Amino acid sequence: MRIQTYPIAADIKTGDKWIGTKEGTNATKNFSVKEVIDFLNETSSVDSQTLRYKFQFLNLSGVGPDLVREKGTISFKPQLPAPPGKTISLNSDLEILLSNYSLKYLSQPLSPDISSFYTKLIDSRVFLTNTEDITQFGVYTWANAVQNAAEPNFTDVSLTKIQGQGDLIAGKQYFISLLQWNPANDTDKNFVFDQAIPSAVWTVQHNLNKFCSVTVVNSFDETVFGNVEYIDKNNLTITFASPFSGEAFCN
Repeated sequence: MRIQTYPIAADIKTGDKWIGTKEGTNATKNFSVKEVIDFLNETSSVDSQTLRYKFQFLNLSGVGPDLVREKGTISFKPQLPAPPGKTISLNSDLEILLSNYSLKYLSQPLSPDISSFYTKLIDSRVFLTNTEDITQFGVYTWANAVQNAAEPNFTDVSLTKIQGQGDLIAGKQYFISLLQWNPANDTDKNFVFDQAIPSAVWTVQHNLNKFCSVTVVNSFDETVFGNVEYIDKNNLTITFASPFSGEAFCN
């Protein structure tokens, strides 16, 4: 019986299947409607600018899956013991590690790092929602975005809660959408702090009115990493293992 003689399905279901050829092997396979929908969503083949991520809970036991922080994910560090159901309330402030690559880019041969966009969102309002259920959402102020020194493929992002309901659920996918952009971020606000006297604790008043990213160099222009503690949007301290002098670049 020829394919063109089969009746056309008038009521398509997600479990319906059609026959196709697998890339690479040329093997004949069945493809379900749901599988195709998932592929189009995760690769953002229709909407090329979708910021879509999976929520990942790392496994602290050291066995099984989720031992490594994956690209294309939202996660936490330090990773807290997973609560029942591996969920985190969306109606709360969040300190997350956000992958520099959204799920879309994982399917492309060249995966651009989009973390420079994250810093442009500081002081803007964003909408975080479950891709399958818009009633699971959070509205936040994007308070800060700093590249994680230990895991450079991820950015430390601080989200200050405005309103939310529901939870982040392990394995589920989430959209990040811009609700209100802060035009002040169209200009490059920065401050250079000079620590002339060697010290293990630097107290910096930058007056940038934001939780800025911080880069430190010593007197030999070598990058030095310290523990940055934000007192408020205009003041911070940086603690090092030993005293030295240098400069702190606040951006």
